[in-house]
Amino acid sequence: MRTRKRAGAAAIVLGLALALGIAAPAHAVEEYDRADSTSPSGTMELCIGTPTPGGGGCFKKYGDKIFVHDGEPDGWSVYILWSNNLRDSNYEWQPYRTGRCEFYGGYPNWGECNKDFYEHSTSPNAKGGKGSRVRIKACVNRTNLTDLCSEWSGYAYNDK
Repeated sequence: MRTRKRAGAAAIVLGLALALGIAAPAHAVEEYDRADSTSPSGTMELCIGTPTPGGGGCFKKYGDKIFVHDGEPDGWSVYILWSNNLRDSNYEWQPYRTGRCEFYGGYPNWGECNKDFYEHSTSPNAKGGKGSRVRIKACVNRTNLTDLCSEWSGYAYNDK
């Protein structure tokens, strides 16, 4: 009888520990978009190129736009990986959304993915705090080869 009570108590304690004390790691929502052809205008806050002359891209705060540029007539497409973090109520940065903006419009054209990120000044945001930042990475999508990607850019705070 004592063994059953101990086992039952242990199960309750374990259940409470799992419910209260052990949180799943933060995970960002992943999004994949196909860029529409465009001609970029206005100020770009954050731009980065691929490791080869293949292309690059930019982030524009006003309008929350990701731009992709195919800079080489090599037949390979270009894409931008992006990452959006939000501050939580403890003032810690947490992953919120990540994505890929792919452009198949060819050289020497530009593509655009229109996103809707939280503004840096919005309070509270989806994580319960105040703060939003974005970074990008440019890649060449090389068919049957490993893609060539830049390093991640620094972060840009997302305010209008």
